[in-house]
This record gives sequence, C-alpha cells and structure tokens, in this order.
Amino acid sequence: MSGSNILVSAESYVRQLFSKQLPDKLCFHNLAHTEMVVKASKEISQGMQLTNEEREIILIAAWFHDTGYIRTYAGHEEESKNIAREFLQKNQYTPLKISKVLTCIAATQLEKAPKEISEKVLRDADLYHLSSSNYFKWLGLLRKEWETVLDSKVSDDQWHLQNLDFLHQHNYCTAYGQKKLEKGKQANLKKNIQALEGYYHDAQ
Repeated sequence: MSGSNILVSAESYVRQLFSKQLPDKLCFHNLAHTEMVVKASKEISQGMQLTNEEREIILIAAWFHDTGYIRTYAGHEEESKNIAREFLQKNQYTPLKISKVLTCIAATQLEKAPKEISEKVLRDADLYHLSSSNYFKWLGLLRKEWETVLDSKVSDDQWHLQNLDFLHQHNYCTAYGQKKLEKGKQANLKKNIQALEGYYHDAQ
C-alpha cells in the first residue's frame, strides 16, 4: 500500500473507531483533539523539512495515538500501540515502519523523553494546544473530562496553579516548536497568571 493510501485508510479507520466506540464522556481526548494533533504534525513536519517517509510515520502515529481510550483511560498509550499494530499488520505495513510508528505513539507519554525527530514532532503536536489561541477552551474540556472520568474536582485557583506549573515545566522538543510555538505558549502562560491574579483579587 502506498504512503498516501495507508494514510487515507488510517484516517478512515480511526474516524470510524471513535464514532462507534469512544465514550461520550471523553470531551478532550476525542476526534477533535486527534484532528488537531494531525494538523499540528503536518505543520511541524513541514517546518522541520522532514522527508515524506518521516511524515508518513508521524501522521499515522498521530491518527492512532489516542485510540487506546476506547479500551482504557490509564495507560491508554499501550492500547493505542496495540490497535495501531493490528491495523498496520493487516495492511502489510513493513515491520520496521510499524516499529517506528509505535515508538512515536509511546513518546506521547509525558514521562518519556523523545529521542528521534519523529517522536519529538508528535510530542510537540500532542501539546500544540498549549500554544493555541483556543488554549483556555481546550483546558476547559480537559477539566470537564477529568471531573467526569477521574472524579477529579479542584477549585478554580488550584486548576490555574496546576496548569501554570505545567506550562513552566514544559519545553517544546523540536526547533520549530521552540521558535514558533513557544511564543503562543508564553502568551498563554501570562494569561494564566492574569486569571490567577484576578481570582485572588476577587477573593479578597
């Protein structure tokens, strides 16, 4: 199967999978998030001037990186890898390329340090929303999802503090991310500080 065909098949497969099997309560980790990650992967790959084969690996991984949520919430990455492996083997994708796709998916785990450029691109794409003008919209969806799925309820000030801490600790992995995405992230960091300051001001 050619590169363009495998990508079309991967997209179609994941769209159907999410449509039929993804729980409704997942309002952040859903098709909209995956579409954003795919779009971001294309943007970063182009900015990094990657080869067509590298882009193909990254985009397949982008489509599949959250499919494991149809089976489990915690540790979904392993299930995502299993689903991707099953699909790619059925489509006669080469073992070497399958391995690269699975390594990319694994790199979306925050505790792992991405090594290859393809892993770094997907990691940056997965956290593209940190730099987005819709940052607070995405945050609201994530908060709602955690409240529903994990029964994790925190106060507004705790929520802003958690996200501020995450923004401070986060670093984009690719040169493109560091040059282009970091600006948006820093703007959102300032907005988060302002929101926190506003909360404390109102509470006084």
